[in-house]
Amino acid sequence: MVLLSIGFASGKCDIYNRLNELAVYFKEKGVSIGLVECDSNDMHFIKCVIKDEDSNEYNIPEIKKSFNMYASDILYQIIVDNFQKDIIYKIISTNYEYFKNEEANEIASRCIGILKGSVSSSSEDYSYYLNRKDKVVKKIFEYICESTDIIIEGFLRFRLKEYNSELEDLIDKVVEEYLVEREYNEFIKLLKYFVEIQESRIEIVNIVIGIDGNYYMYDNKCNEITEEFLKEMINEDMSGDTNCDDLLVSSLITAAPRYIIIHNLSNVKNKEIIETIKSVFSERVKVCQGCSLCISKSPAHKI
Repeated sequence: MVLLSIGFASGKCDIYNRLNELAVYFKEKGVSIGLVECDSNDMHFIKCVIKDEDSNEYNIPEIKKSFNMYASDILYQIIVDNFQKDIIYKIISTNYEYFKNEEANEIASRCIGILKGSVSSSSEDYSYYLNRKDKVVKKIFEYICESTDIIIEGFLRFRLKEYNSELEDLIDKVVEEYLVEREYNEFIKLLKYFVEIQESRIEIVNIVIGIDGNYYMYDNKCNEITEEFLKEMINEDMSGDTNCDDLLVSSLITAAPRYIIIHNLSNVKNKEIIETIKSVFSERVKVCQGCSLCISKSPAHKI
């Protein structure tokens, strides 16, 4: 008895191993499923079968439903890895021919990761694509529950036509994000170089983050140095809406301290600023896990 017959262009993809793993899983559950391969013209077929003499021992409708649930996810992964992947590379090479090979590969990899649900993102731009997998898997499941035969190329062309048209929009979003990241990384690299070539003006700067999220600076003797540290960056008539994070980073870059110790990290409101400081100063940055400075100081000055 045939549970499912999958056809695709010969040599296009290797689905056998994934189906075999699924068969092993069912065997451990007491259900013996065999795989039969054959070629016809330029097509390759894999049939997932249960021996007729064994069919009376099983609840076939229940087994087929369970098998199809797992097979639907496998088919989705195959479609993305072996069919839509080619489309993605073609779109990138056509619309963004100025990217180097490694850049194009990185963008394609991100797109594929989003489609497969293996790349998480809090961005609302990707919310639809992150839910897209479940919708397509459900569409595959419904199809193979109605029919035991599926030709991957045909299903992709006719049943997923509307999803294929969305790939270009996804690529555009990923490219936009990639370019922003590249520009940021180049900026960080420039700041890092500037810090490395200048002489440190101070040995250690302790940054204590108050419960209000404000930043307070102390030297290696735990003397409060916030005003002194900022005197080259701040004016007495500075407006109250000055970006505290930018001011902190600018001050640190100007002073180029040999070591930066961050205290009370859990109080930080903008976690990205800490990552920026770590990126620019790398091994110079340490995060305190708890000390007398964290606990006892009540800073009188703030940025």
